[in-house]
Formats: sequence, structure tokens, C-alpha cells
Amino acid sequence: MKLGFVLATLLLSTIALAGDKGNIVREKGRYANITSGYKAGDSVICRDKKNYIKEAYLLEYIELDVLEENLVKFNTKIEDYEYIEQLAAVLENHSPDIFGGFRTIGRRLAKQAWGFLNNLPPTKLGVTILVPPYKVVVNNNKVNRARKTMDGCQIEPLIMSARGAYGMEYTINGDIFANLSQRDRRGMLVHEALYFSLQKYYGDEDSARTRFIHQRISQYHPTELTTAMLNEILTRAYLDFKI
Repeated sequence: MKLGFVLATLLLSTIALAGDKGNIVREKGRYANITSGYKAGDSVICRDKKNYIKEAYLLEYIELDVLEENLVKFNTKIEDYEYIEQLAAVLENHSPDIFGGFRTIGRRLAKQAWGFLNNLPPTKLGVTILVPPYKVVVNNNKVNRARKTMDGCQIEPLIMSARGAYGMEYTINGDIFANLSQRDRRGMLVHEALYFSLQKYYGDEDSARTRFIHQRISQYHPTELTTAMLNEILTRAYLDFKI
């Protein structure tokens, strides 16, 4: 069974996750109930019979690739922190009231992620990357949101956030993170920085609006995003996701 068909089946199934408000994403006349129920960035994971990860993807990029058949523009010639700086400059210049916190969160996550991938000791930035054997804990409650499907692929939490001593603090599943492509690892950083900003501005309780905006800006390099394009994206994000 081809991966595209498998993932389309996964996304187009009704996936009722704990705390899910049941928001519906509609693209090209197709529906997918894929909203996260709480502050957890999701991934699509395909495992082998021994439960090792074969393939790992950022959920919203799978939504974009499969449901909308659009591609993420990804520049391999720059580091993640450079991309964060470029995108932050564009977003903050356009709407500083909305994206004021994007750069700070993006920098923190990018720095810790870079250290993790280069086997450096962690720094105290309020970002924890756990590696097996591990138990993911948020507010002392064990998290288990994996939804198995007939083909062995499932949706699993990749990154979770909670208030702490460093403001917003993050816990990342290092096993999944290490198996993501560079494109999808960078996408996770952007997603969380966007979600922090949009949640603060709009009071969002799930990441539907974040994924909508992220999916659209990721189809362009930061320097290609014009004022008119951002105006259209933000207007749709406001009208389509009113609280």
C-alpha cells in the first residue's frame, strides 16, 4: 500500500482524540477531524513489527502534502535558527502585535534542538528533549494519545508545552524528533513559535489556526511573503477560526 494512500486514509478517518473539540478542517471538499485536543504538536509515525520508527512526519505537513497536494518550500542551505530569524523579521514587521513572541520561542527551541542533534549537553532554556527509555509527563499526568490504525501508522504527540519557570516550557519526544527529516524538524520549531504567538493574541485553545497559517506560509521562502499575501492569509485565519 502506497504511503500517500495510507496517510490519506489515516487523515480522512474520524480521529477522536482526548479533549478534542471536534473542529473540522475542509479542503477540496474533503473532511478530516484532526485537531489536537490540547497543547501537543502531533506527528504521524509508521513503525515496524518491533515498534521501531520507520518513518516520521510532522502532521501539518502531511495534511498539506496529502490533502492539498502542495509542497513545503525548504532551503537546506541555511540553518534552522537562520530561517527562524528570517521568518521572524517578515512576520514581526507585518504584524508585531500578533507575532511579537515568535522570535523568542523559535530561538529557544532551535538552540536546544541543534544541541540535541549535535550531542551537546542541554542548556537551561525550559526545553527538554527526552530519549528512550522515557515517559512523557505533562503536569504529572502520563500522556498516551497514540491512535493505532490498520496499516501501522499512528498519530503520536511530538512536543508538548506547559507553563513553568521559563514561561512556556516544552517537552520534545527525542525519538520521534531524531527520525524527522530536516524539513519536518524545522516545521516543528516554526509551528510551536507560531502557536505561542497566536494563542497569546487570539486565545486559541487548539492549533487549528496555527496549522492553517503555517501550512500557507511554508509554501514560500520568507523573502517571498508579501504584505498582500500575509494580509490574505491572516484575514482567512481570522474569519475561518473565530472563537
